Amino acid sequence: MAGRFALVLGFAVFLFLQYSAAQTVHTVGDSAGWRIPPNGAAFYVNWAAGKTFRVGDSLVFNFTSGLDEVTRVSKRSFDLCSDDDEIGDSIETGPATIPLLSPGEYYFISSEDRHCEQGQKLAINVTAAPGAPTPPSSNAPPATPGRAPVTHVVGGAAGWTVPQGGAMFYVNWAAGKTFVVGDSLLFNFTTNDDVVRVSKRSFDLCSDDDEIGDDIDNGPATILLSTPGEYYFISNEDRHCQQGQKLAINVSAAAGPMAPPSSNPPPSNARPPTPRPAPVTHIVGDAVGWTTPPGGAAFYVNWAAGKTFAVGDSLVFNFQTDVHDVERVPKRSFDICSDDDDIGDSIESGPATIVLRDAGEHYYISTENQDCQLGQKLAINVTATRPNTPVTSISTPPTSGPTPGSSPSSPGGTGPPNSSANTVAAALSATLFGLVLSFF
Repeated sequence: MAGRFALVLGFAVFLFLQYSAAQTVHTVGDSAGWRIPPNGAAFYVNWAAGKTFRVGDSLVFNFTSGLDEVTRVSKRSFDLCSDDDEIGDSIETGPATIPLLSPGEYYFISSEDRHCEQGQKLAINVTAAPGAPTPPSSNAPPATPGRAPVTHVVGGAAGWTVPQGGAMFYVNWAAGKTFVVGDSLLFNFTTNDDVVRVSKRSFDLCSDDDEIGDDIDNGPATILLSTPGEYYFISNEDRHCQQGQKLAINVSAAAGPMAPPSSNPPPSNARPPTPRPAPVTHIVGDAVGWTTPPGGAAFYVNWAAGKTFAVGDSLVFNFQTDVHDVERVPKRSFDICSDDDDIGDSIESGPATIVLRDAGEHYYISTENQDCQLGQKLAINVTATRPNTPVTSISTPPTSGPTPGSSPSSPGGTGPPNSSANTVAAALSATLFGLVLSFF
């Protein structure tokens, strides 16, 4: 009897120690704590990556009372950075310890000022049993296999400002980068600027008439790329957009798993689909820009010769504001250097970007002084499609129109982080004690 008792008691102690050791206290953000992260939403995504969160574990949010807080919310509110669907009350006293009492997806944000929009948000998945966690799956942007979400700092070290190189600065910055659903854009600017997402039409006109969402006028601003498609951003402060403070990108859907080989492979002589060529941005006059040319009208004739202009391409006219302008006119007005029959308004702020939206002949002149008579005029022919030949101009994004049960939160403070785990452990101990007594 004594031997059996010792065996059962030893097994009970083993189970208790194993259970107790399994409980983990996760300090959110480690030494950085719970605050606006330096590199946007990717900071807490990277922190959680590779960690296993289990029922009985706890999260510790280290923050300063009165300056921050933490709220558990639904997936919808997490994506919108809203506390409308909060789960439990906000915790405003730090540090705050939250036990993970049930398996499933947990979403936390800070609802102070615009903290969440700047990346102070955390999503985790809690498992019921030991094992690798699975990422939240409801409507979360799917992650590209082998690729963590990326925070792109718009403009690099220059930030979000009126660029020295005009609109081409942000075109060049975006060129070659891959933007995927789940990534974020970080716009670094001062309180004297703003950023607003707009439609393609408003982007071309430097107007916020068709804005998508509200202006963000507190920098830095982090914007999550939550859906695939074209995104257009401008600054509508003063004439910042007209001076080149505008960004267009194309966001791709996350790559899915590779499809298995087909049981009926295509014939060996089948030709792969021909990719559609990317739109091209043409810098009118190249380094000379849009000015009274040294060689007269022949200068722009020679510049256009041999180039292919297709619908969807853009022309960038680099000129000095108040010195030159650019205006599209019909053939008759082009020949006599007149703006009587202009097509659209004259653009007086440089640099100016004009999208080629229709096939056919396009004529442009400068109406300042005698600029046109001195040769500042351009005639091109725009084709409906571009042949699949290599191009050397700077490519831009596509130009089609845009796709338009509560878990109780423990109060803040330095209380024991594993109160729920202790309760479960106590219950387990009582059960084991009863089991031992049954042997007597």
